[in-house]
Amino acid sequence: MLRHLVITVPLRSVQLYLKYLNIVYCINLNIFFYTDPLQFGFKKDLSCSHALFVLSQTVDYFVQHGINVFMAAFNAKKAFDRVNHVKLFEKLIERGFPAG
Repeated sequence: MLRHLVITVPLRSVQLYLKYLNIVYCINLNIFFYTDPLQFGFKKDLSCSHALFVLSQTVDYFVQHGINVFMAAFNAKKAFDRVNHVKLFEKLIERGFPAG
């Protein structure tokens, strides 16, 4: 029991520290991030439900006005795994994101 406690306490401390560090970085580095106003993902207070609401309202509008609606969707579940990380870092540096 004591052995488990000794291992758990430092891990919990590290988790709390990393959470705190994440919050501090997000607050201080927020000025370096620009996203399009129409982007819903990865933004504070916005989620998939907001995007689905906008989609359903848009479809309803056009259908009510007798306009055919055509949609396409794609799965970007593993999109970040396929990102050219060198290009990503170049873009971050171009925007003045601190390197160190």
